[in-house]
Amino acid sequence: MSTSKQNRITNYQFLADRFTMRYLYVGVVLLVLSDWLYDLGLVDFPFSKSLRALLFAMLSIYLLRTGFQFRKFNFPFGHLLTFYAALNIIYSALSLNILDNLYYSIRIIFWLIATVVAYRLSLSGIFSKKKLQQMIISTILISAGFTIYFMTLPETEAGQNAGAYLLLWCLPLLFMTEKSRLKNFGFALAIFAILLTVKRGAMIALVLSLFAYGLTYIIIHGNIRKLIKLLKVLIILTIISSYALATNWDAIQTRFQDTSGSGRDRMYSMLISHWIHSEPSNIIFGFGIQSVQRYTGYIYYGEIMNKSGKYAHSDWIQLMHDFGLLGISFLIWLHIKMLILVLKSYKIRHPFTPSLVMGYVILFLVNIYSGHLMAPGAFYFGLLIAYSSAILRKTHEPTKSRPKYVGAT
Repeated sequence: MSTSKQNRITNYQFLADRFTMRYLYVGVVLLVLSDWLYDLGLVDFPFSKSLRALLFAMLSIYLLRTGFQFRKFNFPFGHLLTFYAALNIIYSALSLNILDNLYYSIRIIFWLIATVVAYRLSLSGIFSKKKLQQMIISTILISAGFTIYFMTLPETEAGQNAGAYLLLWCLPLLFMTEKSRLKNFGFALAIFAILLTVKRGAMIALVLSLFAYGLTYIIIHGNIRKLIKLLKVLIILTIISSYALATNWDAIQTRFQDTSGSGRDRMYSMLISHWIHSEPSNIIFGFGIQSVQRYTGYIYYGEIMNKSGKYAHSDWIQLMHDFGLLGISFLIWLHIKMLILVLKSYKIRHPFTPSLVMGYVILFLVNIYSGHLMAPGAFYFGLLIAYSSAILRKTHEPTKSRPKYVGAT
């Protein structure tokens, strides 16, 4: 191949990657906006579905163009995410309600594909730290703004899903970006909005993950100036937290009087018992995709079998009941991969280490008492592992050993 032809191909790839990056950035931010507008009844048509479909198509085209060559770019989570996608597609195809379950699976596959694309773009340098900061701050401003508005409505009860977990996942990503006043404002705004929701799971994950971040930060940097800086941040957080909690104190008291976890204790024991006492085939392969929603629909609504019930509010229990030991194996594999990434970062004292530790604490807790990996919003977790994996690889490997503008899982 001639040099001029090779240059034309490289330039085309570069322009295509830049287009994909811009579409990913704009699309993800607009998804947050459109979801809120629809949920609050400010628009009648669910634009987010059409937008997500277009974004899914564009990301799929990017994957087709760059190929599925697992060894070429060696994304540490590539095989794992492919396994999870295959699990959902196969179970959907073998189910009785194929169309409904395929739609459910595509919502999951959306964040899986977006994660792989984000890794490739990060590795090529198209997805820069500046673009990451713009995406996360834009997301925080929109989600926190609507969350605060939503929580001030008279009919809104504390503890409703108001973007608390989305904002929570934005924090470790925000810590990876450059220092700026806008970053500090976004950080404060996100914490205020999370606390205002009185979403207990998000609040617990926020406190423990920030503690883990601070402890890791001290270990990594280990000097008195950094400690003083951290103490200043803690003072600011205390002031923000006190104000946010004081504005909603009655709701806090009501929420924490409920010791059943909003009925989770009964549902958890019911689903675990149903799985443990089932046939060996169900223990190994589960009861099928969305089996939790079908089972709880039957338990709570009797003979109305077409009425979908609650999901498990736990990734472990949902995947255990749906996919059996295969689902549990996926989660164990995910945690092992995440810990390896954390240790790899810690070994070289990389600045991302505190953020990765914070992200793992959030993942560990959310997997236990909330459903996260079955929704498109899991992309923000995917972005954390994608961007950090790419940057750590670029740190370890010489530039010549990395392809410039094309990639694969």
